Amino acid sequence: MSTDAERSETSGAGAVAVAAVLTPVLSGSAAVSCLLIGYILKTLRPEPAVAGTMLITGWVCGAVTVVAILIAAIALLLTALRDRQSTMEPEATPHAGPRNGRAGLRTLNLASFVAGQRRAHLREE
Repeated sequence: MSTDAERSETSGAGAVAVAAVLTPVLSGSAAVSCLLIGYILKTLRPEPAVAGTMLITGWVCGAVTVVAILIAAIALLLTALRDRQSTMEPEATPHAGPRNGRAGLRTLNLASFVAGQRRAHLREE
């Protein structure tokens, strides 16, 4: 039997997937807020010294956002190309191979389960 710790390690998204999603969102939010605060501070007289730092921080966060989006897009493209190659493998017959056999059995098992549940539901009424 598996323990809770083993199940939690195998379930859910990996760290790379989480970073690929969160990095653009968080750095984009930081960029918008830093730039907004920086430009608002820049309009004040006398101009606070932190205004320039906020603007630089905002532009750096914006650059990080762009780079993170590009990396995620390239990773998505490579994944799509890899999956396309695996699904385009020619097969001799449409029902040959264990892959199609298992898929057919899963479909048949699901259909049997749904039909059985429907019959049980009708008997209850």
